[in-house]
Amino acid sequence: SSRYHTWILILLVICGLLTLAGCASSGTSCSLSCTSPGGPGGGGGGSPPSSALLYYLGSSSDVQGALFTSSGSFANLSPFTAPTLPSSQVSSMVIANRQFLYVPMSGFTSVAGYTIGSDNSLTQISGSPFSAAAGGDTAVTDPAGRFLFVGGQFSSSISVYQINPTTGVLTPAPGSPFRSFNLGIAANLAVDGSGKFLYVGQTFATSPVVAFSINQTDGALTEIAGSPFALGVSVLQGDPSGKFLLGIADNTGTSGNKHISVF
Repeated sequence: SSRYHTWILILLVICGLLTLAGCASSGTSCSLSCTSPGGPGGGGGGSPPSSALLYYLGSSSDVQGALFTSSGSFANLSPFTAPTLPSSQVSSMVIANRQFLYVPMSGFTSVAGYTIGSDNSLTQISGSPFSAAAGGDTAVTDPAGRFLFVGGQFSSSISVYQINPTTGVLTPAPGSPFRSFNLGIAANLAVDGSGKFLYVGQTFATSPVVAFSINQTDGALTEIAGSPFALGVSVLQGDPSGKFLLGIADNTGTSGNKHISVF
């Protein structure tokens, strides 16, 4: 859809402009992670990454991979074996800490998880898929890759998981899932660049944005004072500095509002 194509381009631009302090992923039909030439698990220091690793959904509900190079071109990952997902009801995926790929599957109320190998191969994480009782089809992590947040257009709440930094196994955070949304549509999620706050945009710009503080120890959510906020946006993106939140009115432009709002 146009929503996903738009955010793919935005993510690619952000990745190039940061050159590269790392990429932040949001709930889109693809997930992007900056990599060093040695693969997605590189540590700090050294030369900036020369390419970005892009995973996207194929026409057969399988995960495909490509490299977005510094010259602005795409190259297929080779060799690469695409894992086939058990559900056609998939619309997003997210990479955590350049090590793990998570795919929420609304049709199966679960989240599939994969380890990203040094050769960019995907291996299913032990215990995957993980239950997401509240459903969901969009996901986002905090910048440090400690927590995974899952919501969706047909989800009435937010599921939160702790990410095992070694294995990628997901463990529900205490109290998860959080908050019942009146319209039952926690469609768009964004974490600020500091990793302290989660913002939830609902399907319609007329629906207020719900904001939570994130417990830095266990990932639990607490709605902050003044929330929900009538911002007039539904699709959100935090900037890497943690100072600003960007938003657009809707996914398709049918509202007639084609501006980007900054808060």
